[in-house]
Amino acid sequence: MKTILKYLKPYSTRMLVGFLIKVMGTLMDLGLPWVLAYIIDDVIPLGKVSNILYWGLGMLFLYLEQELVIL
Repeated sequence: MKTILKYLKPYSTRMLVGFLIKVMGTLMDLGLPWVLAYIIDDVIPLGKVSNILYWGLGMLFLYLEQELVIL
């Protein structure tokens, strides 16, 4: 085990960055379903079209941000 850690030590910064990117991507994947559930459960029953459009734009922003991170 010591030998493996010795070889991985120079790459610790890269591994940390990769881990953080993976966590950020996972949180973004969970963001769209959360916003959609919020719209269906809380925003649509109010009947205000402007709020629905506002949250729809938020979903579009999350989608675009997610696609930019993938690139």
